[in-house]
Amino acid sequence: MPRTPDTQDKAGETTEVTNILLWTNAYAGNTRVFATTLGHNNQTVSDARYLDLITRGLLWSCNKLNDDYLKTPPSK
Repeated sequence: MPRTPDTQDKAGETTEVTNILLWTNAYAGNTRVFATTLGHNNQTVSDARYLDLITRGLLWSCNKLNDDYLKTPPSK
């Protein structure tokens, strides 16, 4: 995904901004949470990198992030 532009403050100074776009949390008892704020439009959510991120996040939260679940499905 393309890098977003830096922002300008009121004085016109350009500053680099860091935004948290995804996070994970693991709780006691095998509870895992994956969350992201990415995915504002169809172009983003159809991007293969976004789909890979969501797939891996979901598999991580289910404790299934391994090669058995990361295989590319056969072509139709």
